[in-house]
Amino acid sequence: MKLELKGLSYSFPDSESEIVSEFSELFVAGDFVGIVGESGRGKSTFLDLVAGLRTPSSGCISLDGTIVNRNFHAGGNRYGYAGPNSFVFGASLYENVTLNFEGGKDPQRDSRFLKALQLCNLESLFLDEHDRFLQLLGEGGRELSAGQKQRLFLARALYREPDVLILDEATNSLDEQNETEILHRIKEKRSALITFLVAHHFRDFSILTKVLDFQGNGKIISSSL
Repeated sequence: MKLELKGLSYSFPDSESEIVSEFSELFVAGDFVGIVGESGRGKSTFLDLVAGLRTPSSGCISLDGTIVNRNFHAGGNRYGYAGPNSFVFGASLYENVTLNFEGGKDPQRDSRFLKALQLCNLESLFLDEHDRFLQLLGEGGRELSAGQKQRLFLARALYREPDVLILDEATNSLDEQNETEILHRIKEKRSALITFLVAHHFRDFSILTKVLDFQGNGKIISSSL
C-alpha cells in the first residue's frame, strides 16, 4: 500500500501565502509519521489534504494509484480519523465505536469491535455492568473522562480497519503509559497501516519511522528515522 504526494501546494482562497508548498513524499505500509511544528503552520490543513477533505492548489495525492486529492469518497473507508473534531454521541459504547445506530447486533459477536477495544485499552470499561457495551454514555460522553473519550475515538477509527490512520492530537489526554501502550500496539497489530500522528510533544520517538517538520511559509522538512 502506497500513499504518494507529488508537488503538493495549498493556500487558503483569501490568502496569497502557501500553507504547503511543492511538497513531495512517498509513504508506504508500516510508516508511522510524526508531524511537528508550531501552531498555525498548517499541520491539520496538511492532514485534510492527505484525506481528500481539501482540494490542493496544485499537485497530486494518490492512494495505490487512485487520485484522492479532489474526492474524499475515492478513498472510502480506507481512512480512519481521531482528533479534535470527534464527538461522543448520546448512545452506547458499541454504537459510538461502530456508528451503527440501528440496533439488533450483539457486541460480543462483533470481532472487529472487540479487537478495536483491546487495541485501545477499552475492553474493561464498565466491566461490572450488565450489557456494559450497550450502556449509554450520555450526550457528549458525560460519563467518560477525557482520556476515555480519546480512546473511544481511536477505537472508532480503528474499527473501520483503514489503510491510512490520521491521529490529530488524538492522544494528548492520555497518560504516558496508556499512550505508549496503545501506539505500540497499533504499530504491532496493524503493521500495514500508514499512520500520521500530531502531538504536542512526542514521549517516545522510537515508534516513528519519519518526521515531518512544518517550518512555516509552506516549507516541510521530511526526515527518516
